[in-house]
Amino acid sequence: MTEIDRAHISIDAGASLGTLNRPWTTFGYDELNWTYTPRGKAALRTFGDFAERPYHVRAHNLLTTGRAFSWPHWGSGNVYHEDANGNPVYDWTTLDQAFDAYIEAGMRPLVELGFTPAAMVPPEADLPFTRSASQYQPYEAALWSLPPNDYSKWGELIFQVVRHCVERYGQAEVEAWYWELWNEPDIFYWRGTPEQFDALYDVTVAAAVRALPTIKVGGPSVTGGPNAVKFMEGFLAHCAGEGDRGINSVSGGRGTQLDFISCHTKGSAFGRRYGPLSDTGAVHDWGGDAHGNGVVRTPRQSPSRRKMLTEIRAHLRAAARHPQFRNLPVIVDECDPCVPAHFSAYDNANFGFRNTPYYGSVMASVFKRILDLNDSEHDAPDVTLASAWAFYFEGERYFEGFREFFTAENVELPVLNAYRALARLHDDRVTLASDATWLIGEVDRLATDVMDPETGSLDDVEVDGIATRTDKSVTAVLWHHRDDQHATAIDAQVTVTVTGLPFDANKAVARNIRIDRSHSNAHAVWESQGRPQHPTADQIAELHARDGLEEGEFVTVRTLGDHTIELTLPMPLHSVSLIQITPA
Repeated sequence: MTEIDRAHISIDAGASLGTLNRPWTTFGYDELNWTYTPRGKAALRTFGDFAERPYHVRAHNLLTTGRAFSWPHWGSGNVYHEDANGNPVYDWTTLDQAFDAYIEAGMRPLVELGFTPAAMVPPEADLPFTRSASQYQPYEAALWSLPPNDYSKWGELIFQVVRHCVERYGQAEVEAWYWELWNEPDIFYWRGTPEQFDALYDVTVAAAVRALPTIKVGGPSVTGGPNAVKFMEGFLAHCAGEGDRGINSVSGGRGTQLDFISCHTKGSAFGRRYGPLSDTGAVHDWGGDAHGNGVVRTPRQSPSRRKMLTEIRAHLRAAARHPQFRNLPVIVDECDPCVPAHFSAYDNANFGFRNTPYYGSVMASVFKRILDLNDSEHDAPDVTLASAWAFYFEGERYFEGFREFFTAENVELPVLNAYRALARLHDDRVTLASDATWLIGEVDRLATDVMDPETGSLDDVEVDGIATRTDKSVTAVLWHHRDDQHATAIDAQVTVTVTGLPFDANKAVARNIRIDRSHSNAHAVWESQGRPQHPTADQIAELHARDGLEEGEFVTVRTLGDHTIELTLPMPLHSVSLIQITPA
């Protein structure tokens, strides 16, 4: 395993790459009803306070029937009902609370239209199911994933939802939203056929356009992997009007409106392992005798960027087969290093990285690599958004290790500070080159042992970054990362040469804002407190005092020319640095 002890980064502030694409300006979550809780609204405001543009926010279960109460991996918008005569009755209470909260925080819904309301479940549908107090009812267990029993009723529901939103929020606002049918119809979320999904998409588009002709509708929000790509290919052929799948079930013509393409990726799935717990979660290794016989060992695992990036690339290449889709945005509206969100470090110790700066460094790297895919897949449409499927969890322990931005009491996790750092990048992207990284064309050679039996020949460790400029400053986000959360390494001594400064180099000063084991990291403070699960008011205040970004090591600026400088700084493994260069 290679370590990077030295790295050189070259930034040419005079070489513009155009407007910076910001795929990170979006997130989502399962638990719709946590959107408008006190903690949920506070979390949205936190994002809104630093967001460089309105974030798009997506949640499951908008049309699912229920008591508008979320628990992990469940929620309900409870919009649609039928009276005793079979007439529709619409309840906008929950939808309004959720969308109001987004708008108040300066965000925009990425509306996921799912799932089948209870009143539209086929009456003959049932599941082998033994009811008990600790189990869901059949509807919550799976009946919501069946195709609606009446597509015309579904179409009218979609029409009413869109019309209601236009009336409440205004046409100009709703035109800026994305509207997506369903979630992951290639797996258990959809218990119909691909052809039934195509037909439901046609009905959804026709109804949405009838309510708002300028609406943006898309899909199919499939998972990663070969089966998902097959579903994607069939869906795109349907929208393109090709072959047997190309007939529009509403118009009878060929093709269907498609305004964006959506897909998902996950970098790992560690699963749940039952065993003893410690004060930080599950124990990695336990049991056995003094000689080590009988020890139960949890494999050390970590997310794989190779898995994430090759899954995204496969969907881009599927879209590239249809030139008419070249200019559509691609939204990776679940883009996560691990699955599921609601498994924590108490389910498997490998989920513990979510509390640490590792989560921030892996996401920063993935976002940059998505930009690399856009540049390298010339015939494919570009990824414009890549959503972290993460928010917060009610009823959790401190630093539970869920996939989230906030732990108990909305104490901020280091990954949120990575988003803060990215938000400070300017709009004009400039060239950045590193001698300690790998090319996107080499992604298939990366070594990985996560959900992939193949072992590549190229070490994935890197020091890399994204650089931007204005006419008065240069700002870059750098990271030092490898896909091994358990690795330790010496700090990389990083030299940054900046040419083409937009001001006199003799006046240049630099700030190094850092996310690492010692900076912008409330988890490290909690550990120093003794990992309390019932912290005092003073301890909670100490944790909140570490919310936000913090200054790292002092950076010395060396002038090499009228518009050229050199910086040196140490970068620990799994760290992120925001470098801001301005005139004194």
